[in-house]
Amino acid sequence: MRIWDLDDGECKAVFNKIHKDKVQAVRWNLNSDNTLLTAGYDSVINVLDVRDANSLITTTIDNKFKDIEQA
Repeated sequence: MRIWDLDDGECKAVFNKIHKDKVQAVRWNLNSDNTLLTAGYDSVINVLDVRDANSLITTTIDNKFKDIEQA
């Protein structure tokens, strides 16, 4: 996953191997400009502070939630 500055067109951060499949959703925390949530088809949800790659918090959800989008 990469974070780009759209004003200058530069890649500001690269996060490798935080998902083993496609990233499905990315959302910034509205109360903390540096906190990002990602969710992927690998059933993994990540929360990280983009200033520190070691801040990654990961959880895996139950596979039964994969079909919610199709409902």
